[in-house]
Amino acid sequence: MTRGLLGYALFNGLGLLAAFLLLRKTRSAAFDALPAHDKTALVVGCLAGGMLGAKLPVLLSYGWSPRLLWTGKSLFGGLLGGWAGINLAKAFLRVPGRFGDRFALPVAAAAAIGSLGCLVHGCCGGLPTDSSFSVLDASGIRVHPTQLYTALFQAAMALLLWRMERRRLLEGARFPLYMLCYGGFRFLVEFLRAEPRVAMGLTVYQFLGAGSVLLFGWTLARRLREVRT
Repeated sequence: MTRGLLGYALFNGLGLLAAFLLLRKTRSAAFDALPAHDKTALVVGCLAGGMLGAKLPVLLSYGWSPRLLWTGKSLFGGLLGGWAGINLAKAFLRVPGRFGDRFALPVAAAAAIGSLGCLVHGCCGGLPTDSSFSVLDASGIRVHPTQLYTALFQAAMALLLWRMERRRLLEGARFPLYMLCYGGFRFLVEFLRAEPRVAMGLTVYQFLGAGSVLLFGWTLARRLREVRT
């Protein structure tokens, strides 16, 4: 257990370091041009929304528990909450501009590395399986390595976003593209994950994934039309 916790902390620390280094490489002229008080308000809105979003899916899945206030968190929920928080702050302050592209690549890279920490720790695991492509969970049961599937998906997205960044492709639309793909992936991989089914045989994350596909699919289509015009 101690080794698992150390591995979890190590990989998540490496993921945060990768995100920090990539953030220093990627810039947003629109964000850099904002007054300091607007930047502060947007960061606060993003952090507040992200913290709330990271907790809500866990509490909706498992119910209220004081333990979950300290241990349960969701990257997917945090991303959606952070997106909502910064957009509410932008609307309230009437701040123009789009800043999501700067964060898409760092988030994907951090998630790819951090998912390996979940694999080592044994959290966020899959359902039992007889497949030869499986791992042992903490109880010694063979399960789907959904953490590895997530790491591979996030690594592929990070590579795609890096190439798009270098070629300056789909500027202003890369974050919606990432969230659209992540929502679709999360909807599918949840069929293999050991999460509570809350309604219609689906998990909380599948409802969030389906909503993300619709929301960010519409956002992406709108921004692609703006690029063409």
